[in-house]
Amino acid sequence: MRRKEPEKWASFGIIWDYKLDETTGLYKLYQLIQDSESLDPKYSQTIRPMYPGGTRNLPPKPEDEDPVTTFRREIREETGLIVGPSVKVDLVCYSRARLGRIQRYFYAVKFGDCTGNLRRGKYKIDGDQKLYPPRWEEVKDLHDVANLYRSHRCAFVEGYEHFKKLGFVG
Repeated sequence: MRRKEPEKWASFGIIWDYKLDETTGLYKLYQLIQDSESLDPKYSQTIRPMYPGGTRNLPPKPEDEDPVTTFRREIREETGLIVGPSVKVDLVCYSRARLGRIQRYFYAVKFGDCTGNLRRGKYKIDGDQKLYPPRWEEVKDLHDVANLYRSHRCAFVEGYEHFKKLGFVG
C-alpha cells in the first residue's frame, strides 16, 4: 500500500500600495517584487522578477498548517514584513503545477496592513535560489509579464483584475 504524500504547496504575496503622483494628481499602483536567480545548474541563471513567497516546509510544521500561514511565514522571511493573523488577505490566484505536484496560492495584502521593515542588503541564499531584496515596481511597468516567473504570470493577470475591481487600475 502506497503511503500518501503530504500536500505540497507554495504561497506568494502580492503586496501592494498606491502613491500620489504629485505631477498628475493621480494615484499609481505599486507591487512589491523580488528578483530571483536559480543556483541550480539545470535551470537558467537569468535573474527574474517574482512575487515574494515560497513553499510549505516538509515535514509540515505548525507555521505551515495551511497556505495562508505559509504565506505569512514566507513574507516575513523573504521581505521582513509581518502580516499579522488578524490581517485580511485576498486569494487572487490559484494554480496547480503539471501533474498536480504542487499547488500555488497568490494572496494580495495592502502594504499599510503589514508591520516590520523591508529587508535590505545584497541578497540571501534560500535553498537553490539567490533572492535579492524586495523592491517596489509600478504596475504599469510590470505589463511585460513574459519576464516574470512563468508560474507567477497568472497571478499578475488575476491580480490586475482584482485591483480593477477595487478601482485602482482602469
